Amino acid sequence: MSVACFRRCLVIVALIVAPATYAELVIEDAWVRAVPPNSSSTAAYFTVRNSGDQEQVIVRASASVAGAAEIHDWIETDGRKKMVRQHQVPVPAGAKVVLQTGGLHMMLFRLDPVPAAGELVRVCVGVADQPDVCVDAIVKMP
Repeated sequence: MSVACFRRCLVIVALIVAPATYAELVIEDAWVRAVPPNSSSTAAYFTVRNSGDQEQVIVRASASVAGAAEIHDWIETDGRKKMVRQHQVPVPAGAKVVLQTGGLHMMLFRLDPVPAAGELVRVCVGVADQPDVCVDAIVKMP
């Protein structure tokens, strides 16, 4: 087999396999809340858009400066609001999920180092059996 034929075959295989292999999620408008240098946690906010034709379910989160990252939502029970970890966050086909202050958001725990305003933090989300989708988020005051 010639090198040119081999390359064409690789491209064809990649085009066939790629749509089934990777989530069609995109992270947009990402930012991380600036906190004092002695803080151990902060939050990240962004929009996750699913450009695919199948629902994708986020099952993990991470950030470059955090020992742990989790997606949380504010839930009201008996007139009191509390944060509750979301182990799965569905992103419907052709739709988006917004992580924002006062609602669904990503918590970053065990900060090391604590990022300063103006710095970039790599935030990622992942769906089962697929590579994480990541973006650099700017650290800023709300």
